[in-house]
Amino acid sequence: MGGFFEKKANFYLSSTFFKQTAVVPDFSQVNYKSGVAIIYHESAPKDKLDTLF
Repeated sequence: MGGFFEKKANFYLSSTFFKQTAVVPDFSQVNYKSGVAIIYHESAPKDKLDTLF
């Protein structure tokens, strides 16, 4: 059944209750297990996007 929810994100935007956010490479680093997954489209310019995060 593969799909979007089984795909590892390139980065995660971790949020907190204290108005701090952080971009982290692994879901285990996401605070409160609440955040946004950033998944690149397969044709996205990965190297350029990596420099943003």
